[in-house]
Amino acid sequence: PTRVGLVPIGYGDGWPWALSRGAEALVAGRRVPYLGRVNMDLIQLDLNNVPAAGVGEEVVLLGGAGEQRIDASEIAGWAATSPYSITTSLGRRVTRRYLEAGRVVAQRGLDGRLRES
Repeated sequence: PTRVGLVPIGYGDGWPWALSRGAEALVAGRRVPYLGRVNMDLIQLDLNNVPAAGVGEEVVLLGGAGEQRIDASEIAGWAATSPYSITTSLGRRVTRRYLEAGRVVAQRGLDGRLRES
């Protein structure tokens, strides 16, 4: 059986619908493949190689975790688009976290307000 992780982001948030098999995310610092297509409000990940992953586990779609990193150019390659379109297409439902020296210093949520940490 396949362990499936559900992540609440989809093309309704501006995440590229064209991402499918071949695309990856980071869970517990390890690359895991997408399962199927990006849905309107979620993506599915294959967690078979991350047995400790559970509910609430951080998932990195764009950025780094541990030694691994996924940048906009890599995502654009999977989606056959430009890196610029990846970073500018994300909608208001996606929380932005602003980092300085690896620490969250502020974030902007659905209401659009910037909250400093």
